[in-house]
Amino acid sequence: MKRFIIFLVIVVSVFGQVNGQRVWDRFESAEKLKNLGTALFRYSHEEEQEPNSLSDIKPYIDNDEDFQWFIDNVEFFGTAQPLTDAAKTVIAYDKTQLRKNKGTSVLFADGHVEMRYPQELKQLGIIPETRAASLSDPNIYPQRDTAQLSEPNVPGRETTSEPNTIAKALPSNAIELTVYPAQDLPVLKYRLMPNHKDLIEEDAAPLYHKGARLLTDDLDIDTITEWLDTPLSQMPLEEVRSTLQKLEPISELLSRAALCRTCNWRELEENTLQTEFFGRLKNLTKIIALKARFEIARRRYAQAAETMRTGLVMAKHIASEETIVHGLVGIASASIILKQTEQFVQAPGAPSLFRSLQDLGQPLIDLNKTNRVGGLSNKLDRLVAALQCVEAIRFYGAAHEGQYPESLNDITEIRVPKDPVTNRPFYYYRTDGKAVLQSPRAPGRAAKHPIYYELTFKQ
Repeated sequence: MKRFIIFLVIVVSVFGQVNGQRVWDRFESAEKLKNLGTALFRYSHEEEQEPNSLSDIKPYIDNDEDFQWFIDNVEFFGTAQPLTDAAKTVIAYDKTQLRKNKGTSVLFADGHVEMRYPQELKQLGIIPETRAASLSDPNIYPQRDTAQLSEPNVPGRETTSEPNTIAKALPSNAIELTVYPAQDLPVLKYRLMPNHKDLIEEDAAPLYHKGARLLTDDLDIDTITEWLDTPLSQMPLEEVRSTLQKLEPISELLSRAALCRTCNWRELEENTLQTEFFGRLKNLTKIIALKARFEIARRRYAQAAETMRTGLVMAKHIASEETIVHGLVGIASASIILKQTEQFVQAPGAPSLFRSLQDLGQPLIDLNKTNRVGGLSNKLDRLVAALQCVEAIRFYGAAHEGQYPESLNDITEIRVPKDPVTNRPFYYYRTDGKAVLQSPRAPGRAAKHPIYYELTFKQ
Protein backbone atom coordinates (compact mmCIF):
# COMPACT_ATOMS: atom_id res chain seq x y z
CA MET A 1 0.00 0.00 0.00
CA LYS A 2 2.82 2.38 0.91
CA ARG A 3 4.57 1.69 -2.41
CA PHE A 4 1.33 2.37 -4.30
CA ILE A 5 0.92 5.72 -2.55
CA ILE A 6 4.50 6.70 -3.41
CA PHE A 7 3.92 5.65 -7.01
CA LEU A 8 0.69 7.68 -7.10
CA VAL A 9 2.46 10.76 -5.72
CA ILE A 10 5.16 10.46 -8.40
CA VAL A 11 2.57 10.11 -11.16
CA VAL A 12 0.58 13.10 -9.92
CA SER A 13 3.77 15.11 -9.57
CA VAL A 14 4.95 14.34 -13.10
CA PHE A 15 1.48 14.84 -14.54
CA GLY A 16 1.23 18.15 -12.71
CA GLN A 17 4.58 19.30 -14.06
CA VAL A 18 3.57 18.39 -17.60
CA ASN A 19 0.24 20.12 -17.28
CA GLY A 20 1.93 23.10 -15.63
CA GLN A 21 4.30 23.41 -18.57
CA ARG A 22 1.39 23.18 -20.99
CA VAL A 23 -0.45 25.92 -19.14
CA TRP A 24 2.64 28.11 -19.23
CA ASP A 25 3.18 27.41 -22.95
CA ARG A 26 -0.42 28.37 -23.69
CA PHE A 27 -0.13 31.54 -21.65
CA GLU A 28 3.12 32.52 -23.38
CA SER A 29 1.65 31.72 -26.79
CA ALA A 30 -1.43 33.85 -26.15
CA GLU A 31 0.65 36.79 -24.94
CA LYS A 32 2.99 36.58 -27.93
CA LEU A 33 0.08 36.48 -30.37
CA LYS A 34 -1.50 39.50 -28.67
CA ASN A 35 1.77 41.36 -29.16
CA LEU A 36 1.76 40.30 -32.79
CA GLY A 37 -1.76 41.68 -33.17
CA THR A 38 -0.63 45.01 -31.70
CA ALA A 39 2.34 45.18 -34.08
CA LEU A 40 0.10 44.39 -37.06
CA PHE A 41 -2.32 47.13 -36.06
CA ARG A 42 0.45 49.69 -35.67
CA TYR A 43 1.94 48.75 -39.02
CA SER A 44 -1.39 49.11 -40.82
CA HIS A 45 -2.13 52.43 -39.11
CA GLU A 46 1.31 53.94 -39.78
CA GLU A 47 2.01 52.59 -43.27
CA GLU A 48 -1.60 52.80 -44.48
CA GLN A 49 -1.27 49.38 -46.09
CA GLU A 50 -1.35 45.76 -45.03
CA PRO A 51 1.83 43.72 -44.44
CA ASN A 52 2.68 41.02 -46.93
CA SER A 53 4.64 38.96 -44.43
CA LEU A 54 5.95 38.99 -40.89
CA SER A 55 9.22 40.55 -42.02
CA ASP A 56 7.29 43.73 -42.92
CA ILE A 57 6.45 44.37 -39.28
CA LYS A 58 9.87 43.66 -37.78
CA PRO A 59 10.51 47.38 -37.08
CA TYR A 60 7.28 47.41 -35.04
CA ILE A 61 8.38 44.55 -32.77
CA ASP A 62 10.23 45.59 -29.64
CA ASN A 63 12.96 42.95 -29.62
CA ASP A 64 14.61 40.36 -31.84
CA GLU A 65 13.65 37.52 -29.48
CA ASP A 66 9.92 38.10 -30.06
CA PHE A 67 10.45 38.43 -33.81
CA GLN A 68 12.33 35.12 -33.93
CA TRP A 69 9.54 33.48 -31.90
CA PHE A 70 7.02 34.65 -34.50
CA ILE A 71 9.17 33.28 -37.33
CA ASP A 72 9.65 29.92 -35.60
CA ASN A 73 6.13 29.35 -34.28
CA VAL A 74 3.53 31.40 -36.13
CA GLU A 75 1.54 30.57 -39.24
CA PHE A 76 0.56 33.97 -40.67
CA PHE A 77 -2.30 34.36 -43.14
CA GLY A 78 -2.15 38.12 -43.71
CA THR A 79 -4.44 40.97 -42.69
CA ALA A 80 -5.77 42.00 -46.10
CA GLN A 81 -8.47 39.33 -46.26
CA PRO A 82 -12.04 40.57 -46.84
CA LEU A 83 -13.55 40.90 -43.39
CA THR A 84 -17.17 39.92 -42.91
CA ASP A 85 -16.60 39.40 -39.19
CA ALA A 86 -13.24 40.48 -37.72
CA ALA A 87 -13.90 38.51 -34.53
CA LYS A 88 -14.06 35.27 -36.57
CA THR A 89 -11.36 35.92 -39.19
CA VAL A 90 -8.08 34.13 -38.49
CA ILE A 91 -4.92 36.19 -38.87
CA ALA A 92 -2.39 33.76 -37.38
CA TYR A 93 -2.02 30.80 -35.05
CA ASP A 94 0.70 28.99 -33.10
CA LYS A 95 1.63 26.06 -35.36
CA THR A 96 4.21 24.68 -32.90
CA GLN A 97 1.65 24.44 -30.10
CA LEU A 98 -0.74 22.64 -32.42
CA ARG A 99 1.90 20.05 -33.28
CA LYS A 100 2.43 19.31 -29.58
CA ASN A 101 -1.17 19.48 -28.32
CA LYS A 102 -4.73 18.97 -29.42
CA GLY A 103 -5.44 22.69 -29.66
CA THR A 104 -3.68 25.98 -30.21
CA SER A 105 -3.88 29.73 -29.68
CA VAL A 106 -5.46 31.64 -32.56
CA LEU A 107 -5.17 35.37 -33.31
CA PHE A 108 -8.26 36.96 -34.87
CA ALA A 109 -8.54 40.11 -36.95
CA ASP A 110 -10.03 42.15 -34.12
CA GLY A 111 -6.88 41.49 -32.04
CA HIS A 112 -8.23 38.97 -29.53
CA VAL A 113 -6.66 35.53 -28.95
CA GLU A 114 -8.53 32.33 -28.11
CA MET A 115 -7.62 28.70 -27.47
CA ARG A 116 -9.28 26.53 -30.11
CA TYR A 117 -9.54 22.72 -30.39
CA PRO A 118 -9.64 20.31 -33.39
CA GLN A 119 -13.32 20.58 -34.34
CA GLU A 120 -13.28 24.38 -33.92
CA LEU A 121 -10.03 24.62 -35.85
CA LYS A 122 -11.52 22.67 -38.72
CA GLN A 123 -14.39 25.17 -38.89
CA LEU A 124 -11.78 27.92 -39.12
CA GLY A 125 -10.06 26.12 -42.00
CA ILE A 126 -7.10 24.89 -39.93
CA ILE A 127 -6.55 21.15 -40.26
CA PRO A 128 -4.38 19.63 -37.50
CA GLU A 129 -1.90 16.89 -38.35
CA THR A 130 -3.00 13.38 -37.44
CA ARG A 131 -1.39 11.83 -34.38
CA ALA A 132 0.17 9.23 -36.70
CA ALA A 133 2.31 11.90 -38.26
CA SER A 134 5.84 12.18 -36.98
CA LEU A 135 5.89 15.17 -34.71
CA SER A 136 9.67 15.19 -34.79
CA ASP A 137 9.72 15.91 -38.52
CA PRO A 138 10.43 19.66 -38.87
CA ASN A 139 8.89 19.68 -42.35
CA ILE A 140 5.45 18.67 -41.09
CA TYR A 141 3.11 21.49 -40.08
CA PRO A 142 -0.63 21.94 -39.85
CA GLN A 143 -2.15 23.18 -43.07
CA ARG A 144 -4.97 25.61 -43.61
CA ASP A 145 -7.89 24.12 -45.52
CA THR A 146 -8.98 27.08 -47.62
CA ALA A 147 -11.97 25.13 -48.93
CA GLN A 148 -13.48 25.39 -45.45
CA LEU A 149 -13.29 29.19 -45.44
CA SER A 150 -15.91 31.61 -46.69
CA GLU A 151 -13.12 34.10 -47.43
CA PRO A 152 -10.32 32.82 -49.72
CA ASN A 153 -6.65 33.56 -49.24
CA VAL A 154 -5.50 36.76 -50.87
CA PRO A 155 -3.35 35.95 -53.95
CA GLY A 156 0.33 36.48 -53.27
CA ARG A 157 -0.01 36.28 -49.49
CA GLU A 158 2.73 34.44 -47.65
CA THR A 159 1.13 31.26 -46.32
CA THR A 160 4.04 28.85 -46.45
CA SER A 161 4.77 26.86 -43.34
CA GLU A 162 8.49 26.44 -43.89
CA PRO A 163 10.15 27.75 -40.69
CA ASN A 164 12.25 30.57 -42.08
CA THR A 165 10.51 31.34 -45.36
CA ILE A 166 8.43 34.13 -43.86
CA ALA A 167 11.55 35.99 -42.82
CA LYS A 168 12.84 35.87 -46.39
CA ALA A 169 9.86 37.71 -47.83
CA LEU A 170 10.70 41.40 -47.85
CA PRO A 171 8.15 44.20 -47.91
CA SER A 172 6.99 45.70 -51.19
CA ASN A 173 9.22 48.77 -50.76
CA ALA A 174 12.38 46.69 -50.32
CA ILE A 175 15.29 47.54 -52.62
CA GLU A 176 17.30 44.66 -54.04
CA LEU A 177 20.99 45.45 -54.52
CA THR A 178 23.36 43.14 -56.37
CA VAL A 179 26.72 44.45 -55.19
CA TYR A 180 30.37 43.69 -55.73
CA PRO A 181 32.76 43.40 -52.79
CA ALA A 182 34.74 46.65 -52.63
CA GLN A 183 38.27 45.93 -53.82
CA ASP A 184 39.97 48.89 -52.17
CA LEU A 185 40.30 50.16 -48.64
CA PRO A 186 37.52 52.58 -47.59
CA VAL A 187 39.67 55.69 -47.77
CA LEU A 188 38.39 59.15 -48.65
CA LYS A 189 39.10 58.74 -52.36
CA TYR A 190 36.20 60.80 -53.66
CA ARG A 191 34.60 63.74 -51.88
CA LEU A 192 30.84 64.20 -51.98
CA MET A 193 31.32 67.67 -50.52
CA PRO A 194 33.96 70.12 -51.78
CA ASN A 195 37.09 70.85 -49.80
CA HIS A 196 36.90 74.29 -48.20
CA LYS A 197 40.19 75.30 -49.78
CA ASP A 198 38.68 74.69 -53.25
CA LEU A 199 35.76 77.08 -52.75
CA ILE A 200 35.62 80.28 -54.77
CA GLU A 201 34.44 83.72 -53.66
CA GLU A 202 31.32 83.77 -55.77
CA ASP A 203 27.60 83.48 -55.12
CA ALA A 204 25.82 80.38 -56.39
CA ALA A 205 22.24 81.69 -56.54
CA PRO A 206 22.64 83.61 -59.86
CA LEU A 207 24.18 80.50 -61.45
CA TYR A 208 21.26 78.32 -60.39
CA HIS A 209 18.89 81.01 -61.59
CA LYS A 210 20.58 81.14 -64.98
CA GLY A 211 20.56 77.36 -65.27
CA ALA A 212 16.84 77.26 -64.50
CA ARG A 213 16.16 79.85 -67.21
CA LEU A 214 18.10 77.73 -69.76
CA LEU A 215 15.60 74.90 -69.34
CA THR A 216 13.52 74.96 -72.52
CA ASP A 217 9.90 73.97 -72.88
CA ASP A 218 10.79 71.17 -75.27
CA LEU A 219 12.89 69.38 -72.65
CA ASP A 220 11.28 65.97 -72.13
CA ILE A 221 11.56 65.80 -68.35
CA ASP A 222 9.18 62.81 -68.25
CA THR A 223 11.68 60.76 -70.27
CA ILE A 224 14.51 61.85 -67.98
CA THR A 225 12.44 60.76 -64.98
CA GLU A 226 11.81 57.41 -66.67
CA TRP A 227 15.55 56.94 -67.31
CA LEU A 228 16.24 57.57 -63.61
CA ASP A 229 14.05 54.55 -62.82
CA THR A 230 15.56 52.35 -65.53
CA PRO A 231 18.17 49.73 -64.53
CA LEU A 232 21.64 50.66 -65.74
CA SER A 233 21.82 47.61 -67.99
CA GLN A 234 18.67 48.73 -69.81
CA MET A 235 19.44 52.43 -70.18
CA PRO A 236 19.49 53.69 -73.81
CA LEU A 237 23.01 55.08 -73.41
CA GLU A 238 23.23 56.77 -76.80
CA GLU A 239 19.94 58.62 -76.27
CA VAL A 240 21.04 59.64 -72.78
CA ARG A 241 24.40 60.83 -74.11
CA SER A 242 22.70 62.94 -76.77
CA THR A 243 20.37 64.52 -74.22
CA LEU A 244 23.20 65.29 -71.79
CA GLN A 245 25.27 66.89 -74.55
CA LYS A 246 22.44 69.35 -75.23
CA LEU A 247 22.29 70.12 -71.50
CA GLU A 248 26.04 70.59 -71.08
CA PRO A 249 25.84 74.42 -70.68
CA ILE A 250 23.50 73.88 -67.73
CA SER A 251 25.78 71.22 -66.23
CA GLU A 252 28.75 73.59 -66.39
CA LEU A 253 26.82 76.29 -64.52
CA LEU A 254 25.82 73.83 -61.81
CA SER A 255 29.37 72.52 -61.44
CA ARG A 256 30.62 76.05 -60.88
CA ALA A 257 27.80 76.81 -58.45
CA ALA A 258 28.90 73.80 -56.37
CA LEU A 259 32.23 75.53 -55.74
CA CYS A 260 30.71 78.83 -54.61
CA ARG A 261 31.19 79.76 -50.97
CA THR A 262 27.78 81.48 -50.61
CA CYS A 263 24.26 81.19 -51.98
CA ASN A 264 22.07 84.24 -51.35
CA TRP A 265 18.67 83.62 -52.83
CA ARG A 266 17.32 86.93 -51.52
CA GLU A 267 19.77 88.86 -53.71
CA LEU A 268 17.96 87.69 -56.84
CA GLU A 269 15.51 90.11 -58.42
CA GLU A 270 13.07 87.32 -59.32
CA ASN A 271 10.86 85.86 -56.59
CA THR A 272 12.36 82.44 -55.92
CA LEU A 273 9.31 81.38 -53.92
CA GLN A 274 7.31 80.90 -57.09
CA THR A 275 6.11 77.31 -57.63
CA GLU A 276 7.44 77.29 -61.19
CA PHE A 277 10.94 78.16 -60.00
CA PHE A 278 10.98 75.31 -57.46
CA GLY A 279 9.84 72.96 -60.22
CA ARG A 280 12.77 74.08 -62.34
CA LEU A 281 15.19 73.50 -59.47
CA LYS A 282 13.88 69.95 -59.13
CA ASN A 283 14.37 69.42 -62.87
CA LEU A 284 17.96 70.64 -62.55
CA THR A 285 18.47 68.00 -59.87
CA LYS A 286 17.13 65.30 -62.19
CA ILE A 287 19.57 66.38 -64.88
CA ILE A 288 22.47 66.07 -62.43
CA ALA A 289 21.19 62.67 -61.28
CA LEU A 290 20.90 61.45 -64.88
CA LYS A 291 24.46 62.57 -65.60
CA ALA A 292 25.73 60.67 -62.52
CA ARG A 293 23.75 57.60 -63.55
CA PHE A 294 25.19 57.76 -67.07
CA GLU A 295 28.74 58.05 -65.73
CA ILE A 296 28.19 55.07 -63.42
CA ALA A 297 26.93 53.03 -66.39
CA ARG A 298 30.09 54.02 -68.29
CA ARG A 299 32.18 53.04 -65.21
CA ARG A 300 33.60 56.54 -64.90
CA TYR A 301 33.42 56.51 -61.14
CA ALA A 302 35.49 59.61 -60.38
CA GLN A 303 33.27 61.71 -62.65
CA ALA A 304 30.13 60.12 -61.18
CA ALA A 305 31.24 61.02 -57.64
CA GLU A 306 32.01 64.59 -58.75
CA THR A 307 28.57 64.89 -60.34
CA MET A 308 26.87 63.58 -57.21
CA ARG A 309 28.85 66.16 -55.23
CA THR A 310 27.45 68.88 -57.48
CA GLY A 311 23.93 67.63 -56.78
CA LEU A 312 24.38 67.39 -53.00
CA VAL A 313 25.90 70.87 -52.78
CA MET A 314 22.98 72.21 -54.80
CA ALA A 315 20.57 70.55 -52.36
CA LYS A 316 22.33 72.19 -49.39
CA HIS A 317 22.31 75.55 -51.20
CA ILE A 318 18.57 75.29 -51.85
CA ALA A 319 17.87 74.42 -48.22
CA SER A 320 20.06 77.26 -46.93
CA GLU A 321 17.22 79.75 -47.42
CA GLU A 322 15.16 79.86 -44.22
CA THR A 323 11.77 78.89 -45.57
CA ILE A 324 10.04 75.55 -45.18
CA VAL A 325 9.55 75.25 -48.94
CA HIS A 326 13.26 75.70 -49.62
CA GLY A 327 13.98 73.08 -46.98
CA LEU A 328 11.57 70.56 -48.48
CA VAL A 329 12.92 71.07 -52.01
CA GLY A 330 16.50 70.75 -50.72
CA ILE A 331 15.72 67.46 -48.98
CA ALA A 332 13.94 66.09 -52.07
CA SER A 333 16.91 67.06 -54.23
CA ALA A 334 19.40 65.38 -51.89
CA SER A 335 17.30 62.20 -51.87
CA ILE A 336 17.31 62.05 -55.68
CA ILE A 337 21.10 62.33 -55.75
CA LEU A 338 21.74 59.87 -52.91
CA LYS A 339 19.60 57.23 -54.64
CA GLN A 340 22.26 57.16 -57.36
CA THR A 341 24.64 55.77 -54.76
CA GLU A 342 22.51 52.60 -54.85
CA GLN A 343 23.53 52.29 -58.50
CA PHE A 344 27.15 53.11 -57.72
CA VAL A 345 27.61 50.21 -55.27
CA GLN A 346 26.16 47.78 -57.84
CA ALA A 347 28.62 48.71 -60.59
CA PRO A 348 31.54 46.36 -61.36
CA GLY A 349 34.76 47.58 -59.80
CA ALA A 350 33.14 50.56 -58.10
CA PRO A 351 35.37 51.91 -55.30
CA SER A 352 34.10 52.23 -51.74
CA LEU A 353 32.20 55.39 -50.83
CA PHE A 354 32.20 54.59 -47.11
CA ARG A 355 34.48 57.48 -46.13
CA SER A 356 32.85 59.76 -48.69
CA LEU A 357 29.44 59.20 -47.09
CA GLN A 358 30.94 59.51 -43.62
CA ASP A 359 32.50 62.83 -44.63
CA LEU A 360 29.02 64.26 -45.32
CA GLY A 361 28.43 64.61 -41.59
CA GLN A 362 25.11 64.89 -39.77
CA PRO A 363 22.78 66.44 -40.38
CA LEU A 364 23.37 66.50 -44.11
CA ILE A 365 20.81 69.29 -44.32
CA ASP A 366 20.27 71.18 -41.07
CA LEU A 367 16.60 72.02 -40.81
CA ASN A 368 14.90 72.92 -37.56
CA LYS A 369 12.13 75.07 -39.02
CA THR A 370 9.39 72.69 -37.95
CA ASN A 371 9.28 69.23 -36.41
CA ARG A 372 7.93 67.85 -39.66
CA VAL A 373 10.73 69.21 -41.80
CA GLY A 374 13.25 68.20 -39.15
CA GLY A 375 11.87 64.66 -39.36
CA LEU A 376 12.43 64.59 -43.11
CA SER A 377 15.98 65.76 -42.54
CA ASN A 378 16.49 62.78 -40.21
CA LYS A 379 15.18 60.53 -42.96
CA LEU A 380 17.97 61.82 -45.19
CA ASP A 381 20.61 61.06 -42.54
CA ARG A 382 19.13 57.57 -42.13
CA LEU A 383 19.59 56.96 -45.86
CA VAL A 384 23.23 58.08 -45.69
CA ALA A 385 23.88 55.78 -42.69
CA ALA A 386 22.19 52.82 -44.40
CA LEU A 387 24.34 53.35 -47.49
CA GLN A 388 27.41 53.38 -45.22
CA CYS A 389 26.30 50.01 -43.83
CA VAL A 390 26.02 48.66 -47.37
CA GLU A 391 29.56 49.87 -48.07
CA ALA A 392 30.77 48.28 -44.82
CA ILE A 393 29.27 44.95 -45.90
CA ARG A 394 30.96 45.33 -49.30
CA PHE A 395 34.27 45.96 -47.56
CA TYR A 396 33.82 42.89 -45.35
CA GLY A 397 33.01 40.78 -48.42
CA ALA A 398 36.25 41.84 -50.13
CA ALA A 399 38.29 40.91 -47.06
CA HIS A 400 36.54 37.56 -46.53
CA GLU A 401 36.38 35.96 -49.97
CA GLY A 402 32.93 37.27 -50.84
CA GLN A 403 31.27 36.14 -47.61
CA TYR A 404 28.64 38.09 -45.69
CA PRO A 405 29.22 38.96 -42.05
CA GLU A 406 27.12 36.95 -39.62
CA SER A 407 26.29 40.24 -37.92
CA LEU A 408 27.32 43.87 -38.30
CA ASN A 409 29.43 43.40 -35.16
CA ASP A 410 31.73 41.16 -37.21
CA ILE A 411 32.85 44.23 -39.18
CA THR A 412 35.66 45.43 -36.92
CA GLU A 413 37.99 47.22 -39.32
CA ILE A 414 35.67 50.20 -39.70
CA ARG A 415 32.96 51.69 -37.52
CA VAL A 416 29.50 50.73 -38.73
CA PRO A 417 27.08 53.61 -38.09
CA LYS A 418 23.89 53.36 -36.08
CA ASP A 419 20.56 54.59 -37.34
CA PRO A 420 20.62 58.35 -36.58
CA VAL A 421 16.83 58.47 -36.19
CA THR A 422 16.66 55.97 -33.32
CA ASN A 423 20.34 55.80 -32.28
CA ARG A 424 20.03 52.02 -32.52
CA PRO A 425 21.93 49.55 -34.72
CA PHE A 426 20.38 48.67 -38.04
CA TYR A 427 18.65 45.30 -38.19
CA TYR A 428 20.73 42.82 -40.15
CA TYR A 429 20.34 39.13 -40.90
CA ARG A 430 21.29 36.57 -43.51
CA THR A 431 18.80 34.48 -45.40
CA ASP A 432 18.94 32.17 -48.40
CA GLY A 433 22.31 33.35 -49.70
CA LYS A 434 21.49 37.02 -49.20
CA ALA A 435 21.84 39.69 -46.53
CA VAL A 436 19.05 41.96 -45.34
CA LEU A 437 19.52 45.42 -43.82
CA GLN A 438 16.57 47.21 -42.22
CA SER A 439 16.17 50.44 -40.31
CA PRO A 440 15.13 49.90 -36.67
CA ARG A 441 12.08 51.25 -34.89
CA ALA A 442 12.30 53.33 -31.75
CA PRO A 443 10.75 51.53 -28.74
CA GLY A 444 7.12 52.47 -28.27
CA ARG A 445 6.90 54.28 -31.61
CA ALA A 446 5.80 53.26 -35.05
CA ALA A 447 8.42 53.20 -37.80
CA LYS A 448 8.60 56.21 -40.10
CA HIS A 449 10.38 56.24 -43.46
CA PRO A 450 11.76 52.69 -43.13
CA ILE A 451 14.66 51.45 -45.26
CA TYR A 452 14.94 47.85 -46.47
CA TYR A 453 17.91 46.61 -48.48
CA GLU A 454 18.34 43.05 -49.73
CA LEU A 455 21.96 42.48 -50.73
CA THR A 456 23.39 39.81 -53.01
CA PHE A 457 27.12 39.53 -53.67
CA LYS A 458 28.18 39.15 -57.27
CA GLN A 459 31.71 37.83 -57.58
